Amino acid sequence: MRHDPGTDGLALDSLKIEKLDLPTATKTLLVSEGLPHVDELGLTFLAEDGTFPTLNAICAKKDWPPAREGDTLYRIGESDSYQICLTMGEGTVVAIEVGDAGERKFVNSSLALFLNCLELCSSFYSQIEDLDEDAIPGMAERTAIALTQIDVAAAFSEQSWWGPEIDELGLL
Repeated sequence: MRHDPGTDGLALDSLKIEKLDLPTATKTLLVSEGLPHVDELGLTFLAEDGTFPTLNAICAKKDWPPAREGDTLYRIGESDSYQICLTMGEGTVVAIEVGDAGERKFVNSSLALFLNCLELCSSFYSQIEDLDEDAIPGMAERTAIALTQIDVAAAFSEQSWWGPEIDELGLL
C-alpha cells in the first residue's frame, strides 16, 4: 500500500504541511509518502488546497454543527459517518462523528501506525479473495493479532475505531 504520492496520493503542499501543528515525523511522512488510496475499508483521504483544514472549517463549509474539539483537529479524511482527524500537537489519529452524537473514537497513536494498520487490513482483504473458505478464519485471526500488535492502545481502547474491524476478523 505504500505508494508514490506524486501518482496516486493526495497533492500536498510541503510548505503548508510544515506550518501544521503536528510532530515533525508526521509532517515528514505526509510530505514524503502522502496518504494512500484505500478501497477496502471505505476510507477516503481528503486535502484542501494542499493541506488539511480543521474539522470545524469543514463543518462550516458543509453546514454541519461545529464539533466539540473541531478547532484542535485537522481533518484528513472520512469513513462512513466519521471524520478522520489528526490531533494538533500530538498527531494522534481520531475519528469524530459529526452531529448530535459527536462520538469520538481513538484510531491510532500516530499517523505512521495508522498507515501500518491500513496496510495490514488492505493486504488481508486482497489476499482472502484467493483463499479457500476454510483458510480464511486462520488468516483473519493472524491479521487481527498483528493489528493488535501494531498499536496496542488502538486495539484495546474502549472507544477504538479498530474494535469493529478486529471483531469482524474474529479475535475479540
